[in-house]
Amino acid sequence: MDSFGKSVIFEIKKAYEEKYLNFIQAARDLEKLKKLQTEKELRLEELKFRQNEIEKLNLDENEEDNLENEKNILKNYEKIYNACADSTAILNGNENIANSLTDNLAILHKDISDLALIDKYFEKFLPELSSYKIFITDLNDYLKNYINNMEFSASRLDFIQERLFKLGEIKRKYNMELFQIKAYAKKIQDEILSYEGLDFEIEELFKKTIILKNELEANALFLSEKRDEAIKILKKDIKNELEDLYFKTAEFEIKKDYIAADNSAPKLEVNGKYVKATKKGIDDVEFLLSFNPGESVKPLRKIASGGEISRIMLALKAIISGIDNIITMIFDEIDTGIGGSTAIVVGKKLHSISGRCQVICITHLPQIAAFADDHFFIDKIIENERTKIMINRLPQDKVVKEIARMLSGLAESDISFKHAVELLEEAAKIKKYESKG
Repeated sequence: MDSFGKSVIFEIKKAYEEKYLNFIQAARDLEKLKKLQTEKELRLEELKFRQNEIEKLNLDENEEDNLENEKNILKNYEKIYNACADSTAILNGNENIANSLTDNLAILHKDISDLALIDKYFEKFLPELSSYKIFITDLNDYLKNYINNMEFSASRLDFIQERLFKLGEIKRKYNMELFQIKAYAKKIQDEILSYEGLDFEIEELFKKTIILKNELEANALFLSEKRDEAIKILKKDIKNELEDLYFKTAEFEIKKDYIAADNSAPKLEVNGKYVKATKKGIDDVEFLLSFNPGESVKPLRKIASGGEISRIMLALKAIISGIDNIITMIFDEIDTGIGGSTAIVVGKKLHSISGRCQVICITHLPQIAAFADDHFFIDKIIENERTKIMINRLPQDKVVKEIARMLSGLAESDISFKHAVELLEEAAKIKKYESKG
């Protein structure tokens, strides 16, 4: 039906589909946010607990290394003190060391300087000796300060060990290094802020959904009204086609109702009724027929025989072929339940459709085959225990013979051959007349 009224309906339906998809997406997004809102309190409680747990530790990403180093110093206080004292004695001398390393290095530097004044080849050693002298002086100063500032504290060691335990505990809990935990804390803060804006986001999206729903309802109603207009024209055209196919007393109706609302799709309120919205609209269409005078129209699927359905489908395709940019139509078993003059009418109708698109028809009726422009014979053969389908294009002389065989059901006779020629000639006249018309 939409194909029939496409010149008017196409753009309206396209606009409806766009509104439908926008509304569906907004409704889904709103549903997700509402679901998120129900989980909000539990999630917020969990996030704030984690945030508080991390913030209380006041993490520094270098803290762990620094504490480990300080712990090693405190645990090895005596060893460190003794090593520093021995090093200082070597550098400065004591009662056990007559000449200090510092004094000896100063004497060595002076002696080499004197030699350089005499022999220039000693000059190359002076820069290194000067740097050693500076190095020894710096090391000596550092060791003195280090010893003076050293202080052992058992409480400090306990604090460090407890702090390192807490840092290790938080690392194991989140399976992260300290710098990663600090970045994770930032993510937690961002998520908390996003939840705080959730109520506002839901409210705004709800307003948007209402607007989209109102627009969709208006578009759905407009599309349905345009379909009503198309139905009036389509109904008339189908009646004319049915009369051509010898349904002279047939009554044809197109019933259009709104699709009843259910839980499987979004529902709209149209003209005071709740209806189901689909991508194609809100309409449910059914073809109703009565073949005998005085009988009420009933759904096509319930009352039509095989032959009647074939002719009704032919009537519909005859209308659509000129509208829907169809390149090829295939009719299989279109001749079911018909014969005689009705078959001639069907043949004429098929030829008429072929003026608008290519028609491929598989038929057992000579009256229909006679209207074809090209004929192909389909045969089934068994070769090497396998079934094969053979299709051969028939030249004109074999067309006459095949039509004759179809007419008689036996090998062609003079009478059947004559009838076949007459049938083909009559079909040719009709085709020629229609092509001029």
